[in-house]
Amino acid sequence: MGTDREMTTHKHTPGPWRITETHHGQTFIYGAENLPVLADVNRRIPAHAANASLAAAAPELLEALETVERWFVQHSPSAPCIDGIERIHPMLEMVRAAIAKATGGEGAA
Repeated sequence: MGTDREMTTHKHTPGPWRITETHHGQTFIYGAENLPVLADVNRRIPAHAANASLAAAAPELLEALETVERWFVQHSPSAPCIDGIERIHPMLEMVRAAIAKATGGEGAA
């Protein structure tokens, strides 16, 4: 991922996403453009309801991770190790791996 990247364009539906339940009991997750992102989540099953909430938060979580990545790159991209060699900070590696997973590998370091 480039250090000069200010705003990343992704292929997913822009956020924020919201959960909407129809009068027929179907649950949809809609994107900012009022287009369905995910459909028919059975919110009566607690794990499915939690998964829907997590999915609906995905755009904001990705944006937060990208902000954390930019901070690390600007302020603390490496961490000293016991052997005295500086390496990429393990938390930066974790953030980059999560971004790559969320974007299907877009911009992977």
